[in-house]
Amino acid sequence: MSSLVKVFILGLIAAAVFLYLALLTLIIRFSLSPKRLPYFISPGMMGLPQRDVELRTQDGVNLRAWWSQHPEPKGVVLLTHGYIMNRSEMSPVGAWFFGRGYSMLALDFRAHGRSGGNRTTLGYIERFDVLAAVEWIRQECPGLPLVVVGSSMGAAAAAMAMGYENAPIDALVLDSAYSRLDYAILGWWRFLGGKTLETMLYPSVWIGGLIMPFKLREADVANALAMRPETPTLILHGDCDDLATPSEAKRNQEAAANGTLVWFDRCGHSEGRMIHPERYFGALGEFLKQHGLPVG
Repeated sequence: MSSLVKVFILGLIAAAVFLYLALLTLIIRFSLSPKRLPYFISPGMMGLPQRDVELRTQDGVNLRAWWSQHPEPKGVVLLTHGYIMNRSEMSPVGAWFFGRGYSMLALDFRAHGRSGGNRTTLGYIERFDVLAAVEWIRQECPGLPLVVVGSSMGAAAAAMAMGYENAPIDALVLDSAYSRLDYAILGWWRFLGGKTLETMLYPSVWIGGLIMPFKLREADVANALAMRPETPTLILHGDCDDLATPSEAKRNQEAAANGTLVWFDRCGHSEGRMIHPERYFGALGEFLKQHGLPVG
């Protein structure tokens, strides 16, 4: 093989690698600025009072939320949604709490819904969004117990707000939470395209680590839970979840000294409340009762 041919082949390989890495970078940047979905359900649609409120985080992002004030509140529930979703996602769970005497705040994270910001960090910096919502609730409803219920990314953000920022949360419900962000990124590709896509896009973890303004391993839900071991924590997880795997749920449970793990048979990511609503709400009711929180 002539030296010219070798140079040509090496050039093709270098070009292919460059294009592959460039494509991965574009995919990651697109993923961190997701398309905003329209709302699909709201507290008002379910017969609850509904008021639009605006919050501001300590890093200057304006957030939007729905506030449903109970006429005789016994507690407050804060609802935090998953990646790509918006405050509609957890509104039905809020309606269940409202029926048991809770006022409800359903939050849009930054870069989602109608909140400000154009980039998500999949839960790590969103902890400041949760913190802003918790502080707003504490000012609006001083003295009432506060339960935070999060789905996926929202669950991770809530745990990190509680642990890293010491947000004054009385009880935490983690629905399909990941355990560490680098696991979650690979889990997202696996969720979309199975092991083949996960393998193809594996270097996205390294590229994401260069793009994100923090080390991915710092976004560690289990570590955050271990910082507040006394806080009652309910972990709800599907045993077939291929995005946030069952092993991640177990890791979170091991870190939460006051934690309870409830499995949902043959359920994938965030499917438990959809497929087994009676079991889901039953677990919520039992958790609240066990820890002396209002249940109606």
